[in-house]
Amino acid sequence: MAKVVARAFAKRGISIVTNARFDPAGVRVNAGGVSVTVGPEGGEAHEIQAGQMLAATGRAANIEAIGLETTRAVVERGYIVVDGVMRTAEPHLDAIGDVIGRLLLAHVAAHEVSPP
Repeated sequence: MAKVVARAFAKRGISIVTNARFDPAGVRVNAGGVSVTVGPEGGEAHEIQAGQMLAATGRAANIEAIGLETTRAVVERGYIVVDGVMRTAEPHLDAIGDVIGRLLLAHVAAHEVSPP
């Protein structure tokens, strides 16, 4: 999907910078829109001037060092696997929110709580 979107954006003159880092303190609003110095992680940064800017960030579940290795809970692609009512493969262990990799929003997690 990302490749399709990138091609469509390129045809419209919209550039995409991925796997990049920028310093939020370096973002400047000016008469032309916004400028930011950005570059690939570990690479050379350059300034971009644009009418608008979208900064999207990735997320990762924080499941390190919480004891999952001592349970039957299954982890796939960095997330805890659950069934339709948020149960893991370990009896009496449910998981909700960011650690299950669905919609990563607090209000969604509040509704994912399984019944007693």
